[in-house]
Amino acid sequence: MLNERKHQAWNFWSAFVFFGAVLLVGHFLKREGIDIRDLTMKEAVLVILASYRMTRILVFEKILK
Repeated sequence: MLNERKHQAWNFWSAFVFFGAVLLVGHFLKREGIDIRDLTMKEAVLVILASYRMTRILVFEKILK
């Protein structure tokens, strides 16, 4: 039961980490002078998938445990 509860907590916090990563990418793009509207759909999907994968690595992989 405790393990399931811990898993649910990580799922909850991983959403915040994911959105934080997306915001961080947006900040770096703005700092470099790149408007988000200038990105192609392919580039946007790549950024989203990369952010999602980094979130999964940080939250679920045993690297940080």
